[in-house]
Amino acid sequence: MMVMASSGSGAWERHGEACCRFPDETAARRWFRGLLWQAFPAAQTDHDLARRAAATLEVSESRVRGWLRCEHDAKLREVLRVLALAGASVVLPDDGGEG
Repeated sequence: MMVMASSGSGAWERHGEACCRFPDETAARRWFRGLLWQAFPAAQTDHDLARRAAATLEVSESRVRGWLRCEHDAKLREVLRVLALAGASVVLPDDGGEG
């Protein structure tokens, strides 16, 4: 069971750790982390993924590591580029139907 309580500073806490103010932020950050792995399937480690993604997206490796740790959000332009790299199967999964 997740217990959320507001601290005096207005931030939300979960089990004593700082958490996102809105629970959906965590889900969105986890989704983007998974999308990065799909966009760079040859990466073997977080470090390797950060190196590859940083070079392709023209951002710093530390920024990519922050995304992988779900510490901050990517900008829309970065999300769109990673979506394009990951491919249409991420956005439009094959449901087995005809169409």
